[in-house]
Amino acid sequence: MALRVDILGMPNQKYTELTNAVYNLLDFFPEDEPLKNKAKEKALAVLGNLVLAFLSTNTQKAEAASQALKDIEVLESYLYLGRKKRWVDNMNLMILLKEYNKIKEEIKPLVALSKKEEKSDKIISVDNSVNKEEKTVSRQKLSSRQEEILKVLEIQNKAQVADLKRVIPNVSKRTLRRDLDVLLKTGKIKRTGEWNQIFYQLSREHFPEVPGSVPGQLASE
Repeated sequence: MALRVDILGMPNQKYTELTNAVYNLLDFFPEDEPLKNKAKEKALAVLGNLVLAFLSTNTQKAEAASQALKDIEVLESYLYLGRKKRWVDNMNLMILLKEYNKIKEEIKPLVALSKKEEKSDKIISVDNSVNKEEKTVSRQKLSSRQEEILKVLEIQNKAQVADLKRVIPNVSKRTLRRDLDVLLKTGKIKRTGEWNQIFYQLSREHFPEVPGSVPGQLASE
């Protein structure tokens, strides 16, 4: 019995005809063979996903196309088993497989496009997360220890972690480095030098506004 799928303006008639051809080929399978019904169900699943691939939105297109590729692979394995058991003619099988290979080539670009969009979305998502994190850091209230670090840098022109450790001895260097990272991200301080000669000092816009004073140094009393 021929299948009927009415889709206005769609190029899916060939998919329907191909599904009918599969059904005709499966008529040669024994009636009590479970593989016969499985193959019919899979052929219908392929047809359904191919229809969705041309009717849906971009995301749904890609999902349907991806599933269609998987279903075609399974259907082909069922048909190969039928050939192995000599239920189907080699020539008819080759014709069907050739048509399905054409379809696979047609829908592969849809799947590839989806992967590119997904990758792009992930990049945008990561960028947004970084921006949100930076905004959160810039807005958060400084801790009393971070305020103390700023006061030390107001008095000294510049300081290393070891210098800060001497002034704030009740915390570890690791904790001080975390505080310094927060102050760097908020733009309150800047870092200069490299390796074991890394120094921290106030950013220019955060120097204390004392008339006649030199940035980073106390005004003379």
